[in-house]
Amino acid sequence: MKNIYRLISIAAAVLVMAGCVDKGGYVFGTLPPGVTPVEGEALQARNAVYNTDLSELTVYWRATADAKIYKGVEVSFTTLAGTQKTVKMYANKNFPSSFDRFCVLTVNPETVNYRCIWNNEDGEETMSEWACVDELPIRNVTSAEVFTGYRPPKFNLVTKEGVSAEAKKAYESIVGKDVPSQEAYYTDLFLKVLSTIFYNNTDYMAFDYGSRALTTLKCILGPMDLEGALAYVSGDADGPLMMLGSEIMESVASGSTSMEYAEFEIRGVLIHEFTHIFQMTVPYNSGDNPNYYACIEGFADAVRCACKGVFDSSRINTALKYQPYYDDSAERTENGKFGPYVWQIPYGGSGFFMQWLRYYDGDFLRKLSSTMVLMKENWSMEMAVKYILGDSYNIKTLWEEYVEDAKAENTSK
Repeated sequence: MKNIYRLISIAAAVLVMAGCVDKGGYVFGTLPPGVTPVEGEALQARNAVYNTDLSELTVYWRATADAKIYKGVEVSFTTLAGTQKTVKMYANKNFPSSFDRFCVLTVNPETVNYRCIWNNEDGEETMSEWACVDELPIRNVTSAEVFTGYRPPKFNLVTKEGVSAEAKKAYESIVGKDVPSQEAYYTDLFLKVLSTIFYNNTDYMAFDYGSRALTTLKCILGPMDLEGALAYVSGDADGPLMMLGSEIMESVASGSTSMEYAEFEIRGVLIHEFTHIFQMTVPYNSGDNPNYYACIEGFADAVRCACKGVFDSSRINTALKYQPYYDDSAERTENGKFGPYVWQIPYGGSGFFMQWLRYYDGDFLRKLSSTMVLMKENWSMEMAVKYILGDSYNIKTLWEEYVEDAKAENTSK
């Protein structure tokens, strides 16, 4: 490995996008004049795909990387907040696909630069030259295109008594005025949720095992019958249902809530609830394990955030709100309901942190979903982070970086 850099002339070395070299030769881009690759297998990037719904860029290798020498990539990219960030994404034998691809969360895929991390003959970590995504063909896709084989359930749309005509009209202006439009609205949210949790429809079906198939869904708008809830998913004699409280639409009808706010909030709430329909779970009894609420409600808010269903101010303020990292007081643990670690706090407390970890692996939520099956009762965020990112990553250090990023974003706004 030490000899590969002798292949690159001094003039080529000063080029920012000289390319990425492995033990077998040149990897990315066009060879500079006068430089020839050595004999052997050359790993090359095949193409790049950008999911515009989730702001995820995936770069696919032309051939599977050699796990004996390939350690991963270092990636520099523009974050969703518009700042520049550089992280190392290590390939992980727990996820064989990490030797075929890498995925990065970015607002602008063409600004992504990356270089390979290799093990040399002495077992030392070495770096290739940098390459840029704008040298590759980038194909834009939506979540619907990723899940082209998905068949939505049959929707049963119900409006309960007690919903004013004005509130119903306001709701229809958001989700659609007729049945086909409403079904299309719900299906679009389903597809965004599914593409956040699973790689594609085949992956979803592999984890489904036929036990979670959703063939029907009753979508109810009516006065909320569960104190403190905006919406929930449950079931009745007809099968699964989603209940959305009509109170927010009544407030729109009365003029106390803007339509713009209601439209954004309802979309986010529905993404959260639809996540509960599809998400993997760990075999905890409800509330018996301090990780339970983060696993369920935190993950649902992570998906909501990934699908752009959370106000930036709420996301930033939540990150800054929960201090310190460890607190075993009753205020934090609610007399044992939640755990003392900050990542055990449900909803946005743990969820927005899970979403932020996509910066260290754009597939983080998909892999996190699978850990809830693979790790079973041993699941916790701390153990899942190591399972996904590797033992070199410390969740406390990552949390502190997450908070610093939130502080910087808060200052810039």
